[in-house]
Amino acid sequence: MIKWSWPIIGHKNIVKFLQRSIESHKISHAYLFYGPENLGKKTIAKYFVLSLICQKEKKPCLECLACQGLLKNIHPDVIWLRKEENKKNISIDQIRDLKKRISLAGFTDSYKVVIIVNSEEMTLEAANSFLKILEEPPKKSLIILLANSLKKIPKTIISRCQLIKFSLVNKKEILDFLIKNYKLNKKEVEEMSSLSFGRPGRAIKFIENKENLKNYLEIQKKLIEILEKDSFNERLKIIDEILKEKEIKTIISNWKILIRDLIILQTKNKELVVNLSFQNKLQKLAERFSIEKIYQIEKELDNLIFYLGQNINLKLALDNFVINL
Repeated sequence: MIKWSWPIIGHKNIVKFLQRSIESHKISHAYLFYGPENLGKKTIAKYFVLSLICQKEKKPCLECLACQGLLKNIHPDVIWLRKEENKKNISIDQIRDLKKRISLAGFTDSYKVVIIVNSEEMTLEAANSFLKILEEPPKKSLIILLANSLKKIPKTIISRCQLIKFSLVNKKEILDFLIKNYKLNKKEVEEMSSLSFGRPGRAIKFIENKENLKNYLEIQKKLIEILEKDSFNERLKIIDEILKEKEIKTIISNWKILIRDLIILQTKNKELVVNLSFQNKLQKLAERFSIEKIYQIEKELDNLIFYLGQNINLKLALDNFVINL
């Protein structure tokens, strides 16, 4: 009888399914884990693979040579692939190199594993080349694709994978985990579990890296200031400050959470607000704008995300957002 040790927040059905697959020796050659960022896709992929290669009865033990090799990123038969630093996509050259590595004989008697992080970032050329690996996978190989969305993944790849959808985690499960694993006061636990927005990874990042939390709060404050200002010039000055940031797409996604809070406050559901630090300011903005106007702002943010994917001038797009408020 296998003793399981997976420290996963939420996703009970996914965890049970993967554990039963190991117990019954019914492992698909390829899985596609998909869902928004920071849900735990990479963590579950890691513990799934650890449990497959672990040499002990408790899975994973985290102590045997196989487990230690994966944890230290030196296991010869486990390949992690992601886009290279300062590159926009996973290139065809990376996939060609992967083909060579996965075709070599394994160093151990376990699975040959490939985990592709943000697989939707493959170029079309790279995706077409990768398809050949899926069509003729090496014996005793396991491929796990991680993706935030299926939109940019070719249907030919999707159709050849076991799809596993990750959904937002219940706030109480995140709250209970934080109470058990971190020394936080009641107010901090409530704020972190709210800021997680159903994504455990967000809460953990904010707790373990205070700079991440500080940056998040400062960026949210910028949007509040934009909405509070009546002068276009003052709004544009704030946009110029935003342009100095690197992760513009992440900023806009976070702004959408703040706009969601305005919609929630309009509908008198204060207990569902995520950005608790700004609750008073958000309440004033919810009273200032009509629900129609708030939905319009949300649509403008959606447009911004679309424009970012079309290589449109970033300053022009952000200035246009401010003008349309």
